[in-house]
This record gives sequence, C-alpha cells and structure tokens, in this order.
Amino acid sequence: MAQYLAEHFGPEQQLAELQDPNTVFFLALMQQQLVGYAKLTVGSTLGAEPGADVSNRAELQRLYVQEDWQGTGLGATLLRRCLDEARQRGCRSLLLCVWEKNTQAQEFYRRKGFKQIGETEYRVGHDVQNDFILRKGL
Repeated sequence: MAQYLAEHFGPEQQLAELQDPNTVFFLALMQQQLVGYAKLTVGSTLGAEPGADVSNRAELQRLYVQEDWQGTGLGATLLRRCLDEARQRGCRSLLLCVWEKNTQAQEFYRRKGFKQIGETEYRVGHDVQNDFILRKGL
C-alpha cells in the first residue's frame, strides 16, 4: 500500500495532476474542513480501442466523501458538477471504474444512470483487483 500511495499520491504526481489542463478537481468544504472531492479528466482512454479519438470522453477518476457525509447528497452534488463540467468541455460520455466488491458505489452510479460496459484490472501493489467500467452518455 505504501508503494501504491507513493506512486499515485506523492507530491510530484499531485502537482502534475493539478497543472494538467485536462484535469479538474472539485472540493467540498464544510466549516473549512475538506469532506469530499472529485477528480475529472477529459480525454479518457478507459475502455477505448487503441488509437481511438478520446477527446470527447471524460473520466471520473475519483469521487470520495467522508463516511459521516455519505448519504447527505454530497456525492450526488460532486457527480452533478463533474457531469456539467464534462458537458461544458464538449464531452459526450462520462466513464469511471468501480471496484467489483464496492456494491454501495455501484448502486449509487446505477441510480445516476451509469451502465456497465466492461471490466478492467486494477493493481494496488501486488494485489490485482477487478473493476467494472461504467459509462453514462451526456
């Protein structure tokens, strides 16, 4: 886990993501405390054929809400903001991955109109997990 966190959430990686014009972060603050955030990236290759034009595809790469804020509508608000941003940038679809064992998140996305279109492997260190690829047309 330490190796995974260092590779994906280290200072250099975070700075690169913040400086990427195709990546947008949305932060949810309550009384000056971060209680949730979302990361949207335009130009997603998730589930795309090699060489395909991905300029009109966005990917919700992260949507996290603190446990005590789940069920309050905060996740739906962050998702709605990502959908709006993707539309404003000319995207025709929003994709995401969700862990096959995270049934709560799967149900949330299904209620919001996402459909499963495939599966992919996701590595956390040496642990290989299976994620579902979900898509929603815009």
